[in-house]
Amino acid sequence: PTRFRSDLNHRSQSYSDQSEKWELDAEFFTALSKWTHDHPESTLDRVLERVDQAIENGKDYMELIPDTPFPARGLIRAVAQLIQLSAMSSSSLNFTAMKKISRAQRKVHDFSLKIINWINQVKESLAKGGNGRFTIRTRNNLAGMRRLIDEICGWASARLEDNRWNISNTKIEGEIRDFEARLDDTEKLFNVQSLVVLSGGLDAILQSLSAILQSLFISQSILTGVLKSLRETQEEHFKHMLREQEQKRFIDESLRPCTIQDSTYTAQKKQPCDPNTRMEILKEIEDWIDNHSEVSSKNFLWLVGPPGCGKSAIIASIAEKCKSQRILGAQFFINRNNHDTTNPNCYFPTVARELARRSNSIERRLYDTLKGQIHSVATPEEAAKLFIDMVGTVASRDPTNPVVILFDGLDETRRESLGDTAKIFSQLFTRFHKFPNVKILISSRPEDAILKSFNHSPDKGYIELLLRTDDPTCLRDVKTFLTQRLTMIAARHSLSSSGWPDVGDVEKLAIQASGLFIWAVTAFNYTAGTQLCFLGKK
Repeated sequence: PTRFRSDLNHRSQSYSDQSEKWELDAEFFTALSKWTHDHPESTLDRVLERVDQAIENGKDYMELIPDTPFPARGLIRAVAQLIQLSAMSSSSLNFTAMKKISRAQRKVHDFSLKIINWINQVKESLAKGGNGRFTIRTRNNLAGMRRLIDEICGWASARLEDNRWNISNTKIEGEIRDFEARLDDTEKLFNVQSLVVLSGGLDAILQSLSAILQSLFISQSILTGVLKSLRETQEEHFKHMLREQEQKRFIDESLRPCTIQDSTYTAQKKQPCDPNTRMEILKEIEDWIDNHSEVSSKNFLWLVGPPGCGKSAIIASIAEKCKSQRILGAQFFINRNNHDTTNPNCYFPTVARELARRSNSIERRLYDTLKGQIHSVATPEEAAKLFIDMVGTVASRDPTNPVVILFDGLDETRRESLGDTAKIFSQLFTRFHKFPNVKILISSRPEDAILKSFNHSPDKGYIELLLRTDDPTCLRDVKTFLTQRLTMIAARHSLSSSGWPDVGDVEKLAIQASGLFIWAVTAFNYTAGTQLCFLGKK
C-alpha cells in the first residue's frame, strides 16, 4: 500500500495528448531489435521497470523514456497510463478499498510485464527471419494486438483525465471493481489473441477476435455489452471451477475413512519382472486383456500360486505396461507389511476414487452416486455396489478400450475378513458380462477361504492361471534372473575377467531355488551386500 501515491500531477502526460504514435509492425520490431543491440542498458523491459519505479515513488517518468530513435516510446507511455491509474493515493481510503487497490495494482504490474514479454517474444521470432507461415501470420495480425493494448491504456488515460479516481470520490470502490473487471477482460482477450498470433491460429478465431476488438471502438453501449458477456463467461467458468472443487472435496471427505492414499506397486515396493523372464505368462495375460469377445472372453483372471513364485512381480509388470498404454484403470497391492492395505473395506472405494480421476464426467458420476446414498460406503457390500457402478461407467465410455483393474495379494487380507471378502469377489464374476472390455486381475495364494468361494461360484466367470514352481519355464526364468543379477555384481566389482559367476555355480543355485523367485532374490541380496574383497575366489 505504500506504493500507492497520488499521481494526478502527471495528467499533463496524458495518453490522449501524446505525439508519439506506435504500431506493432515489422518496422517496429526491426528497429526494436537494433535498439536492443545498440543500447543493452535501455532494453524495453528495463525502461518499463524504471518507469514503474518512478510512478511508485511519485516522480516524473518522462525523462526515463529514451528519445527517438527508441521505437517503443509510445508503447511505454501507453502502458504507463495503466500503472499510473493503479498507483493512485490510498492514504485516506478504508482498509477494504486499500486491499482492492493493492490487488488491482499487482494485476496491472503483471499484465504490463506480460505485454512487454510478449513483444519480446515476437521480436525474437521475427528476428529469426524468413517468410514462413509463422512470421507471415504474425505480421498480418499484430495490428489487432496493438489495438487491444491501445484500447485498455486509453481507457486508463481517460480516468486519469476526468479525475474519476480522485480519493474524495465516494464511489471509488466501485471504480476499483470496474477497473479490475476491465483489466481481467482485456487480459483474457490478450491471452487468447497472443496464443493465436504466436501459434499461427485459426482464421475463424482471428476473425471473431477482430470483430470484438473493432466493436470496442464503435460505441460505449456495445463495449459494455461485450464486457458484460465476457464477465458472464468468466463467472460461469469460475462457478464451474467451484463446482468441481466442491465435488473433489465431497468425494475426498466421503471416502477418506475407507481409502488408501497410495496402493500402487511402486508405493508398496513391488518390483516388476526382470527382462527376459516370465515372458510366457505375461503374454498369456496380455492376450486375455486384448480379448473382448463376448463369447470367449472372461472379465476376471485369477493368478494363483504358492508363496515366493513371483505373483506380485508379474502383476507389477502388467501394471507398468498397462499404465504406459493408458488402459490401467486402478491398482491395489495388498501388503501384509502395510496394515492399512489389508483392510477389505478399502479395496473397492480406493479403486472407485482412482477411476474417478480419469475424467471430470466420471468424477461427477461418483459424486452423484455418493450424494444419493444415505450412508457412506461403510460395508464391503456397499463398497462393491460403488465398484460395480464406477467400473461400468468407465467401461461404457469406450467399449473398444480395455479397463484393467489389478488386485495383488488377496490372500494378505486380514485373516478374520478373508472368507467374506473372497465371497464378495466371487459374486462379482458375473456382474460385467455386458462389458467384455473390463479386465480384473486378481492374484493370491491358494488359500482355502479363497478356493471355497471361487470354486463354488454359480458360474465360473473367471480364468484360473496356475503358477507352478516345477514348470520348466519357471526353472529357466529363475536361472535367467540369477545370471543377470550376478553378472551385475561382477561388473560392479570388476570381476567379469575372472570368470565369475561360474555357469555351473549359477546352475546349482537355480536348482536349489526350486522355481522360487523369493529364494533367488534372497540369494542375490545376500551376495550383493557381501564385501567381495577376495577377487578371483568363490
